[in-house]
Amino acid sequence: MRIIGKIILLPFAAALALAVAVLEFLRWLANAALYIICLLFLVAAFSLLVVDGDHGGCIRMLVMAFLISPFGLPLLADFALDSLSGACGSLWGYIRAL
Repeated sequence: MRIIGKIILLPFAAALALAVAVLEFLRWLANAALYIICLLFLVAAFSLLVVDGDHGGCIRMLVMAFLISPFGLPLLADFALDSLSGACGSLWGYIRAL
């Protein structure tokens, strides 16, 4: 009976492994874009502080830069993708078990 369960779970495990690979690539692209946007927010915050003397706008820009930096939203995406990858590995481990 366990062999039937493994046969049924095999397509789901393969689809999950493919989804993890695609999401890893998309995460890499998104992180590259977010680094550039973070840099733009930092430059805008510095220019607001120096040129306009606007401390409130500068703080808002710095908060936005922090949220899209590697310590903000990308960290949550990394955690979610690592959890999904762990679930995929557990599923493959169950399928391979005797």
